[in-house]
Amino acid sequence: MQHEIKTDTIFTKDIREESLLRIGVVGGGAIGLLSAGYLSKVFPVTLYVRRKEQKNALLEKGLTIENGPKHIRDISIKLSGETWTEEVMILSVKQPDLPDVLKEHSEAAIPGQSLVFLQNGASHLDFIDHLNYDHLFVGLVEHGALKSSDTTVVHKGKGQIKIGGVRGDKRIIEPLVSNRAFPMTFVDDWQRALDEKLLINAVINPLTSIYKVKNGALTANPHYLKIARTVFEEALTVLDFDDKEARWEHVLQVCQNTSENRSSMLQDIEAGRLTEVDAILGILLSRAKKKSIHLPVIQFLYESIKGLESTR
Repeated sequence: MQHEIKTDTIFTKDIREESLLRIGVVGGGAIGLLSAGYLSKVFPVTLYVRRKEQKNALLEKGLTIENGPKHIRDISIKLSGETWTEEVMILSVKQPDLPDVLKEHSEAAIPGQSLVFLQNGASHLDFIDHLNYDHLFVGLVEHGALKSSDTTVVHKGKGQIKIGGVRGDKRIIEPLVSNRAFPMTFVDDWQRALDEKLLINAVINPLTSIYKVKNGALTANPHYLKIARTVFEEALTVLDFDDKEARWEHVLQVCQNTSENRSSMLQDIEAGRLTEVDAILGILLSRAKKKSIHLPVIQFLYESIKGLESTR
């Protein structure tokens, strides 16, 4: 299928089959650029970005994925406030920006439209049930990615994306899950999968932000590793996991797979942006309060990140 507005398309090199699923990716950050770039090899993709400057830069230069597809020009570019017209919308904006984005798109623009949330934390679960969409999914990203410019993303660590269904028919996104360019895995227990990602983010993001180190330093430095294990143990007091050591090994594996990556929270701190700490550590602290559990180290990390935010 040709993209709808040729003037908003980087370049259309072919006409895709009518039966192919159309994908919209909302967010011009690292994960948004990464997802749009890889998926455009299989699907008609529209990338929705917030700033006109980024839109114009992408239309002029195209999208580059270092350590991946080098130069991609087969993507439509629109602003995020425009109507979402694709069957599957992948929301890759940061957690603090999500409510504002959804205010303009609280209802499906086309029948059967699906939303896939790729946020790090879990606070969006408080409001997504109120959205007027029949098909809602959460995605858990384990790739390492660094946005180096408005048109370039570095694929620093290859992982996977797990997709879980909150409601609706998972057959809607089957082509997305089974695609060869950027494969994903469908998980039946989306709440457990979300908690797995929450656990990983709770360990990696705040510690790398405070120590100002890449992810791999948490396993390479024995002192950082000891603190990471303490955070892990505290988080498990409010997360329901029986396979503790398997969970710990998974955290370590993610650190190693993304060893050269700077966590999204560290990048936000360095750029003077709000972080997703409320959606990660804040969620754990809220659950702990309901269970009358004290999390001293996680509380310290939370207040430390909020303090760093306040100096931006």
